[in-house]
Amino acid sequence: MGAFFHKFTMMLSCITIFYGGLGSVVSAESSVTPLIIKAEQQHHITATSLTVQNGLSSNSVQDLEFDRFHRLWVATQDGVNLVDANNVVVFTAGQAEKTLKSGYINELAADYHDGLWVVTNKSLERINIVDMTVTDITPQLGEWTSLKNLLRWDREHMAFLLDGKIFLLHTQTLHIRQYPKRIGAVKNIIRSGDRILAYLDHGFSWIDPKTFVQTPHFAAPPESETVINFTVDSQQSLWLVTLSSRVYQCNNKGCQVISFIDDNQRSVTIGKVISNETELYALSTNGLFVIDQSRATVRLIKSDNRSDLFQKRPFHHQLLFSENNDLLVGTMGGVFYLSANYNSISSYPDLDALFEQEMLGVAKVKSGGQEVLVIAGAEQLLYFSEHNGQLQLLKRLAYPENFEPVYFISTKNGVFLNSYRSGTLQVTYNGWQKLTDSIPGLAGNPQMLMDIRDLANGHRLLLFPEELLLLKPIDDQYKLVWQEALPTDLAFNVLVHQQQLFIATFDDGLLITPFSATKPPQTWQTMAEDIMLSGLKEVDGRLMLLTIGNGLWQLQRTQGQWQHEPISGNARLLNRVAMCLAPYVDEQWLLSTQRGVSILGSQFNFQQNLTIFDGLSHRESIHFGCTQINKHTVNLGFRGVTIFHQPIASKQSPQLQWVATYQDGNSFAMDASENEFVLPRQLSFHTAISFLPVPARATIEYRLAENEGSWIAQDDTTVRLSSLSPGNYQLQVRARLFDGTLTDTLTYPFIISPPVWQQPMALFVYALLLIVLVLWIFRQIVSSKLERLALLEQQRTLQENYTKELQSEITQRTRELEQKQQDSIQEQQEKARFITGASHDLRNLVSLLKLKVTGAKPSADSVQPAETKLADIVENLDHLTDDIVQLSKLDVGVIKPVFKTCDVNQLIDASLELFVAASARKNIELEKANADIEHVLTDIHLLSRMLNNLIDNAIKNTPTGGKVSIAVTRCDGNCMISIRDTGPGLPEPVRQQWPRAFLRGTDAYTGSGLGLSIVAKIAELLNISVSYHQARGQGATFTMTVPRAVDLRRESLSLKSHHVTVAIIEDDPQQLQWLSETLAAKGYHPEPFSSAQAFFDGGRQDYQVIISDVDLGDGKDGIDYLADYQRQLVSKGSIIYISGDLKSRNRTLDLDKVYFLAKPIKLKKLERLLLRGIEK
Repeated sequence: MGAFFHKFTMMLSCITIFYGGLGSVVSAESSVTPLIIKAEQQHHITATSLTVQNGLSSNSVQDLEFDRFHRLWVATQDGVNLVDANNVVVFTAGQAEKTLKSGYINELAADYHDGLWVVTNKSLERINIVDMTVTDITPQLGEWTSLKNLLRWDREHMAFLLDGKIFLLHTQTLHIRQYPKRIGAVKNIIRSGDRILAYLDHGFSWIDPKTFVQTPHFAAPPESETVINFTVDSQQSLWLVTLSSRVYQCNNKGCQVISFIDDNQRSVTIGKVISNETELYALSTNGLFVIDQSRATVRLIKSDNRSDLFQKRPFHHQLLFSENNDLLVGTMGGVFYLSANYNSISSYPDLDALFEQEMLGVAKVKSGGQEVLVIAGAEQLLYFSEHNGQLQLLKRLAYPENFEPVYFISTKNGVFLNSYRSGTLQVTYNGWQKLTDSIPGLAGNPQMLMDIRDLANGHRLLLFPEELLLLKPIDDQYKLVWQEALPTDLAFNVLVHQQQLFIATFDDGLLITPFSATKPPQTWQTMAEDIMLSGLKEVDGRLMLLTIGNGLWQLQRTQGQWQHEPISGNARLLNRVAMCLAPYVDEQWLLSTQRGVSILGSQFNFQQNLTIFDGLSHRESIHFGCTQINKHTVNLGFRGVTIFHQPIASKQSPQLQWVATYQDGNSFAMDASENEFVLPRQLSFHTAISFLPVPARATIEYRLAENEGSWIAQDDTTVRLSSLSPGNYQLQVRARLFDGTLTDTLTYPFIISPPVWQQPMALFVYALLLIVLVLWIFRQIVSSKLERLALLEQQRTLQENYTKELQSEITQRTRELEQKQQDSIQEQQEKARFITGASHDLRNLVSLLKLKVTGAKPSADSVQPAETKLADIVENLDHLTDDIVQLSKLDVGVIKPVFKTCDVNQLIDASLELFVAASARKNIELEKANADIEHVLTDIHLLSRMLNNLIDNAIKNTPTGGKVSIAVTRCDGNCMISIRDTGPGLPEPVRQQWPRAFLRGTDAYTGSGLGLSIVAKIAELLNISVSYHQARGQGATFTMTVPRAVDLRRESLSLKSHHVTVAIIEDDPQQLQWLSETLAAKGYHPEPFSSAQAFFDGGRQDYQVIISDVDLGDGKDGIDYLADYQRQLVSKGSIIYISGDLKSRNRTLDLDKVYFLAKPIKLKKLERLLLRGIEK
């Protein structure tokens, strides 16, 4: 009974407060119990903000105002800011331009013309909103202490309080006069409709701005209260907020204390009350209370807790309404924007207290016949009830250990949550269970489950990235019917439609095949390969393709063939990365993208785009992040979740308007009388876009001809046209808004005229003068040409004589050069013959001398020093003779290189073998670095000669006990041969002149000095570069760079394929024919067999490769015939098994020269296996 009485009392209190304006409220002095206003509905919406980081001047927001173009002006303590589309124009004290007298701003007010009035702590100033000039009115005010409450009095005057008195300021003449009637000290004034409400010592009085008639109306609050804010609602009730945080509602008889209660039954502090034409707004510490005109409903608007929007200092907040009833709240942290869509959209960020974690997926489950929203957080499962967009957390549920959620998969029989590596959960309101509990066959399967499709007959399709499973229910579990590998690397959606199986893949398009509940698919049709898919959805019997970058497509069957085409509204989508598709109100559809959502009609025609500035919690949507609960659409995105619980009301779109126009810096009016300009340097057209949500951006687009040329886009709202040529123009300007929509196009036709000296009469005079000038010039030209002809005739005669003399001289000179060339050729030939003969005779003499010296030695013990000396001289003479002959042949070009491929390591080994004895005599270590086999294309004998000369040079220059090293390396396709010794290296004079002949390092050097010169000559002949390097204390290093021979390994393997006989055993005739024709085209010799028995009946036993199907359909599979196959191969032959059953691969893993290839066969993989077998 007590509870009933309490509820009945509350009802009566609400009735009293809502109808208090009719005179039923007693004075505050006699009222003890405050009347209660309680929020019946709660709206949660995400706010966007404009702060210092966006260019706003610093410190807290003091006031907000719209000018006549409906652009937003923001006053902070440190400056005045114009939000001009993409830019923030700042007026502040101390700067060179756009400067104000004082830096502490208090109020803003716009007049009905081009003025924005600014009240600072020291001045009253006017900003011209067209040309941005600033005018200081302060000198007209005289001495004053307090200046406040600036407002529009009428269309020609502004009013303000100066030291408690009302003054009127004419906005055009800037004349100031005091309010003509005596009304005593005025504490505050506001404008309400067509009247002014003044707060006086004895109460509140209405003032008619036209007649100055004063009408006392509202009683004053208790003397102990100081009013800091007041407003009049649409029912003509006065609402007051006092310094002691009390709220009063007053009429002409008295005031009543009001108490506001939030949705948690807690009393809140009200900082300000403001009314517009339809609603009363009360700013509190827990949100914004909204009381409608009929006072039937009270709503509480909340925003995300990241911004502290309502939590701090609500007394100092500023509230402004846009034309669409959007809310702007000025705070210490900046300007916050709340879309008027809070009646239709509820949005929650991921950092809200409800979540406090990243959200990854969303779905709905049932609990006791009620729908429950379940959200997969990064750490927990979260369950919510939903009512008109308001979420109530029911419970949190932990995941299994090490479970990493990805997204929900919803079917008609359940909701599943998959993961990358830790399996899949079936989720209900009561908890979760692992999918392997109902499908034991999945245990140990490491693949990620991508999709589940429950069929009408109770069967279930499971889609993995590379395979598809069909299961049937048996008791409480599912058993495997068939399993099929897919011809793709990543599949993510599956459905059955009209007895066709559809699988959406990431980059292989859409796979289509007839569906059978008894056997796996045999062949696949592929379509939509030209677009990248992100989803596949069946909608009212239609198939819709969601794409990445191409929007939404529709799949239709025409004459037995499936066709895909884009929906008509794709071009108007704000973003074409489609993430998910969900039902919306009135048979409409909601398509989520990477930049918001798009509303589509029942036929998928475009309706509108919605972004974060329309109340969404996020910019980018999550893949598969859509569902419905209680017929309300839910969209999940990165950073939050949005619930669409009412249809979105239509809004007035922002308008583009002309602000000012300038010709070369001088303004002009945009009318028919001023649309012709004489060759201006620049025309400037200033535009303004009416209020945009902060900090949304817009792009200005313009062009100079209708239906011609492309639109030019820019961020600046001023269009500047420079260096226009004479002609007729039509300027078109429009704005592309943040949601992709376009404003109406502004059009201005104008004419560019030439200057006076380019007018038609001037051109006529110019033409006459030009004709006279042309005639005079023509006369001069004719006279000049006659003189030139005479001169040219004289020059021609002289030229002919000179040409004859020159031809005679050239002929004589040519004969002399030809004779010298013949003599030179003959001399070279004679020199070559001489060198050949002389070298033969000289070598014979040296050989006889060597034989004489060495043959005369009786024994090693009897050899005299003189004989040894003589033997060395003869040996040196032999080397000198050989070097001179070799150098001479190289000089005269007798030697012609013969290029062949050779093994560098073999050449080096052969050269080192020649110097084993010489190195041993000086106890020199010959070292060769281990190197890979290198083949070069060169003349083997000449390269050997270069190696011999360099090794010989190194041994001769290396002291006893030293070391000579040879290394072979690769560098950029070349072979690098380095010969390094530990000798002193080449002296500086020799180093600067090498490879000049007969250069010797020291007198002790025993060589002829021709070796390096021969090396250089051969290197030039073979196109080999030789470099010399000498490091301090490390001897000399000669490096030869020799071009490597082309790697013929793969080519040889390819050539070998033309001699390879391949047996093909396949019971599928089409597959057998395709393999035979393909291998024959590649140069192989294929022999096809339709069965293993037919193959064995052939009797041939010299196959290099056997390709066999595993499933031959004759009771035994191909792997059972392995031993029989091997007897039909050559000794090193190989076997390749092909099959669509991936389990067969495991039976071939440990077999030598046996390979496995999965169906469908990919030709490149088959070629690699064939080449591998040929190579082995």
